[in-house]
Amino acid sequence: MRVPKFDWPDTDASRGILIFSQQMSEMLNPATYESYRVYSLCTVSRLREALLVLEDVSRNRVNKLALDPVLAELVWSLKRDPVASSSLQAEIGSFIRLVDSSQYALAELSAHIVLLLKLAEATYKQKLEGLLLALFDKSRSRNEFRRTTAFYCSHLVNRGFSKTYIARVVDAEFFSRPMKRTGAPALKRFFRSFKENVAPHVVFTAVSKTFGEFLAHLGFSVKPAHALSATISEAIGTCEAFPSVLIAERTAFDSYAAMDSLNETLANVRALTYLAPSVMPCHWHPTMYVVRGRAATGVAEKKLDITFERDQRPLSSGRLVKGIRNYSMRILNNFDARSTERLLASINTGALARTSSSLETK
Repeated sequence: MRVPKFDWPDTDASRGILIFSQQMSEMLNPATYESYRVYSLCTVSRLREALLVLEDVSRNRVNKLALDPVLAELVWSLKRDPVASSSLQAEIGSFIRLVDSSQYALAELSAHIVLLLKLAEATYKQKLEGLLLALFDKSRSRNEFRRTTAFYCSHLVNRGFSKTYIARVVDAEFFSRPMKRTGAPALKRFFRSFKENVAPHVVFTAVSKTFGEFLAHLGFSVKPAHALSATISEAIGTCEAFPSVLIAERTAFDSYAAMDSLNETLANVRALTYLAPSVMPCHWHPTMYVVRGRAATGVAEKKLDITFERDQRPLSSGRLVKGIRNYSMRILNNFDARSTERLLASINTGALARTSSSLETK
């Protein structure tokens, strides 16, 4: 867990908020071991996922067996979710009995899930926040408090807030200054940073000349760098290598999510160019300038990236080259054919992950 730089008051309330902030920080850190990262889906998202799979099964797009792991995960989530399990006991009990019977019709199962979603979704975030406020200063309820924190963080991510933005708010509210007073107001102030209303954003990114011309032909708005203000041009790194600027509108909860959305679009466009018989360079600057709504100024956002590469030093000696060659020969010659094939497949997967633009793939 992250250790704060500043001293905190020694009270149950203070310790509860420190547990909350440390757990949030840990779950959002991309370098955290997978078991401690934020849940990929919250209960509301699992309900929606189950409905999508049910629709695919009913249209014979996928086999009915695909429902089993989805329903098992949903049942686990409903039982463990501190809000759903306490406020929807009767409905969850009826749903679990139907799933356990294995004699359900798809329409009946879908009706149960739709009911659970309608009852849970509208007030889910508010109820999670209310439960966190009720538990943070209870030293005997730490396990329930941690579980509620995990579901709250997962819900924020699935609602559309970027992990980077959430982590920034955690750092700004709890780790960037001395915490002289800790209590319910500190948590309420944190909650106010996550209002559930999206906003329009305008994103500026510098692109290479060839890529800019290609995007313009596809209908994107591309302008020369000199047509923009010096503030924007300087922020996004326009230069000889990136003489054009792509301007795109994105609707998102925060500026990093807006930047990430455009970055994903550009990555998809670049992937499409791989189908062409010849290679076309598709380059854009990693830093983008994002303006929210009608704001006069914006913020520079850079795609968060992690790498698993070791330091690449020049092979300065024949002995070092020989060592690498001998190591590779041991891998290739000391296993049977099937084991070698599986090992090489794993190595290839690792190499693809290291060169991927997707943080989740890495």
